[in-house]
Amino acid sequence: MEEFKFYITDFAIKILKTNLVKENALCVRIGVKGSGCAGYSYVIEYQCNDPTTKDLVFEFNSLKVLIDNKSIILLNGTTLDYKSSLMKSGFKFINPNATYSCGCGESFS
Repeated sequence: MEEFKFYITDFAIKILKTNLVKENALCVRIGVKGSGCAGYSYVIEYQCNDPTTKDLVFEFNSLKVLIDNKSIILLNGTTLDYKSSLMKSGFKFINPNATYSCGCGESFS
């Protein structure tokens, strides 16, 4: 496999760090699980203070991020951003590997 690339915008890093403090956690786990109407859903967890042997550990501006080895293929080249508007605020995954996403934008294939 080519070199794994995953990006997080500065605004998303700021929000993730704020959430880590609220959750009293040391790192964030980002991944993909099989679910949702399109096949896969993104996962962001804050209660993950120790990496497992299946995790790859990355650091973004002092933010420790764990990504399990099964999610690597589906997340390669993805950018995690945070969007805030009057209608909806939340994390947004911009994934070049997704060929389809459901209408709500919560799952992909």
